[in-house]
Amino acid sequence: MALLESRPGRVRRPVTLAGLSGYRAALAANSLSVAPVTAIDEITFTVDEELMEGVYSAYDSVEWDEL
Repeated sequence: MALLESRPGRVRRPVTLAGLSGYRAALAANSLSVAPVTAIDEITFTVDEELMEGVYSAYDSVEWDEL
């Protein structure tokens, strides 16, 4: 997500199904919104409200592109 590139603590690396259990949360994003993901296959995630508030805040802080 380009909008998070300038945020402190960001990390970019490949995500594999085998490595999912090492993550504390997952989310889905598109041009309109972001949403927490509670499961991918058999791997479950608890929604981290504090983390999601930070994601929503970052998402909302980016100006829309003029079309």
